[in-house]
Amino acid sequence: MEKKRDPLSVKVDLGIHTFFSEDLQLARDKARETLTYWLGLPAYNQSIRESGFVKEADLISKAFLENDQKGISSNITDELIDQFCLVGPRGRCLEKLDALRGEGVDLPVLMIDPVEIGESYEAALRRTISGLSPK
Repeated sequence: MEKKRDPLSVKVDLGIHTFFSEDLQLARDKARETLTYWLGLPAYNQSIRESGFVKEADLISKAFLENDQKGISSNITDELIDQFCLVGPRGRCLEKLDALRGEGVDLPVLMIDPVEIGESYEAALRRTISGLSPK
């Protein structure tokens, strides 16, 4: 006999691309640059489609099939970035984390990306962890 478990006992982890910067536009630009690779891939493209970004998914998929990186990038909207990423300054990122927890995410896993010009991954990790840690 198969055991059933209480759905409320299941912990939910979520990996979320994190682009922490006081400059929201710079953070969004870096997010767009990073997501250009991922959102053309079928599984990720399907995910944005199922999340309501049908037009963007269609345009990104078409650009991907044509190997048109600029076409992919130009169809990654600010709204799409804001939906799927932590992006921008401290307060904005913390609000998004609180919202995710309110939607049932037990453990948000920050996938930290460099944002500042010339920044290494190590520097981005240190800056983001310091910047988003409780004060």
